[in-house]
Amino acid sequence: MSYADVMADDVSSKNLKVFVYPNPYRADADYRDKGYEGRTDNDRPDCRVREINFANLPAKCTIRIYSLDGDLVRELDHDRDASDPTASHDTWNLITRNTQMVASGLYYWTVEAEDGTVQM
Repeated sequence: MSYADVMADDVSSKNLKVFVYPNPYRADADYRDKGYEGRTDNDRPDCRVREINFANLPAKCTIRIYSLDGDLVRELDHDRDASDPTASHDTWNLITRNTQMVASGLYYWTVEAEDGTVQM
Protein backbone atom coordinates (compact mmCIF):
# COMPACT_ATOMS: atom_id res chain seq x y z
CA MET A 1 0.00 0.00 0.00
CA SER A 2 1.37 3.43 -0.84
CA TYR A 3 0.35 6.91 0.15
CA ALA A 4 0.74 10.20 -1.65
CA ASP A 5 1.65 11.81 1.65
CA VAL A 6 4.88 13.57 2.39
CA MET A 7 7.42 12.08 4.78
CA ALA A 8 7.09 12.88 8.49
CA ASP A 9 10.30 14.95 8.42
CA ASP A 10 8.80 17.15 5.69
CA VAL A 11 5.60 17.59 7.70
CA SER A 12 7.65 18.87 10.63
CA SER A 13 10.15 21.02 8.74
CA LYS A 14 7.53 22.65 6.49
CA ASN A 15 4.99 23.04 9.33
CA LEU A 16 2.27 21.35 7.25
CA LYS A 17 -1.22 21.32 8.70
CA VAL A 18 -3.12 18.09 9.37
CA PHE A 19 -6.10 17.52 7.10
CA VAL A 20 -8.84 14.92 6.86
CA TYR A 21 -10.36 13.26 3.79
CA PRO A 22 -12.90 12.58 2.51
CA ASN A 23 -14.45 15.59 4.14
CA PRO A 24 -17.35 15.43 4.35
CA TYR A 25 -17.63 11.66 4.55
CA ARG A 26 -20.89 10.57 2.99
CA ALA A 27 -22.24 7.13 3.91
CA ASP A 28 -24.28 7.15 0.69
CA ALA A 29 -21.32 7.94 -1.58
CA ASP A 30 -20.50 4.32 -2.52
CA TYR A 31 -16.80 4.69 -1.70
CA ARG A 32 -16.38 0.92 -1.68
CA ASP A 33 -17.89 0.42 -5.14
CA LYS A 34 -15.65 3.21 -6.45
CA GLY A 35 -12.58 1.44 -5.01
CA TYR A 36 -11.71 3.98 -2.32
CA GLU A 37 -12.17 1.66 0.66
CA GLY A 38 -12.48 -2.04 1.46
CA ARG A 39 -10.72 -3.28 -1.67
CA THR A 40 -9.05 -6.16 0.15
CA ASP A 41 -11.77 -6.85 2.71
CA ASN A 42 -14.28 -8.80 0.64
CA ASP A 43 -15.43 -10.79 3.68
CA ARG A 44 -16.49 -7.67 5.61
CA PRO A 45 -19.73 -5.69 5.21
CA ASP A 46 -19.67 -2.12 3.89
CA CYS A 47 -20.19 -0.66 7.36
CA ARG A 48 -16.95 -2.31 8.57
CA VAL A 49 -14.60 -1.00 5.87
CA ARG A 50 -15.38 2.71 6.11
CA GLU A 51 -12.52 5.07 6.94
CA ILE A 52 -11.62 8.67 7.44
CA ASN A 53 -8.01 9.48 6.54
CA PHE A 54 -5.72 11.82 8.46
CA ALA A 55 -2.75 13.24 6.55
CA ASN A 56 0.27 15.38 7.48
CA LEU A 57 0.41 13.88 10.96
CA PRO A 58 3.45 14.10 13.20
CA ALA A 59 5.10 10.67 13.49
CA LYS A 60 3.97 10.44 17.13
CA CYS A 61 0.70 12.04 18.17
CA THR A 62 -2.74 11.44 19.63
CA ILE A 63 -5.84 11.90 17.46
CA ARG A 64 -9.08 12.58 19.30
CA ILE A 65 -12.50 12.64 17.67
CA TYR A 66 -15.36 14.42 19.45
CA SER A 67 -19.09 14.83 18.99
CA LEU A 68 -20.50 18.34 18.73
CA ASP A 69 -21.46 18.03 22.40
CA GLY A 70 -17.78 17.60 23.26
CA ASP A 71 -18.02 13.91 24.10
CA LEU A 72 -14.93 11.88 23.24
CA VAL A 73 -15.94 9.47 20.48
CA ARG A 74 -12.56 7.86 19.80
CA GLU A 75 -8.89 8.30 20.62
CA LEU A 76 -6.19 6.99 18.30
CA ASP A 77 -2.54 6.70 19.30
CA HIS A 78 -0.40 7.33 16.23
CA ASP A 79 3.12 6.10 16.96
CA ARG A 80 5.31 5.47 13.95
CA ASP A 81 9.00 5.76 13.23
CA ALA A 82 9.64 8.95 11.25
CA SER A 83 11.34 6.90 8.50
CA ASP A 84 8.17 4.84 7.95
CA PRO A 85 6.48 5.94 4.69
CA THR A 86 3.11 5.86 6.51
CA ALA A 87 4.32 7.98 9.45
CA SER A 88 2.31 11.03 8.36
CA HIS A 89 -0.91 9.10 7.65
CA ASP A 90 -3.50 7.24 9.72
CA THR A 91 -7.14 6.19 9.44
CA TRP A 92 -10.22 6.04 11.63
CA ASN A 93 -12.68 3.24 10.89
CA LEU A 94 -15.72 5.26 12.07
CA ILE A 95 -16.10 2.99 15.09
CA THR A 96 -16.51 4.61 18.50
CA ARG A 97 -14.48 3.83 21.61
CA ASN A 98 -17.49 1.66 22.61
CA THR A 99 -17.09 -0.40 19.41
CA GLN A 100 -20.26 0.99 17.83
CA MET A 101 -20.68 2.56 14.40
CA VAL A 102 -20.83 6.34 14.63
CA ALA A 103 -24.13 8.05 14.01
CA SER A 104 -24.51 10.34 11.05
CA GLY A 105 -23.59 13.87 12.02
CA LEU A 106 -20.80 16.36 12.52
CA TYR A 107 -17.64 15.52 14.41
CA TYR A 108 -14.49 17.45 15.14
CA TRP A 109 -10.97 16.26 15.81
CA THR A 110 -7.75 17.34 17.46
CA VAL A 111 -4.21 16.12 16.91
CA GLU A 112 -1.82 16.54 19.83
CA ALA A 113 1.89 16.10 19.06
CA GLU A 114 4.46 14.88 21.58
CA ASP A 115 5.56 18.45 22.26
CA GLY A 116 2.02 19.41 23.31
CA THR A 117 1.07 21.40 20.22
CA VAL A 118 -2.52 20.83 19.14
CA GLN A 119 -4.11 21.16 15.71
CA MET A 120 -7.83 21.15 14.98
